[in-house]
Amino acid sequence: MIGHSEQILSQQNPDIASAVQTLLERDGINFLLKVKVLRVERALHATVLQSEVADLTFCTKKN
Repeated sequence: MIGHSEQILSQQNPDIASAVQTLLERDGINFLLKVKVLRVERALHATVLQSEVADLTFCTKKN
């Protein structure tokens, strides 16, 4: 999961959001928070996501 805010369920109490995130992570869901998506491209059989995290910029390619 990719999110722009500092926590999942940003409108909820931080303790509740943290507990829900922990349960989801135990089920194998990964979180990347405080991310600004710059671009998403589809090329043949791959999706390329360009995003910015804090002062870093990186690309992720998924086939």
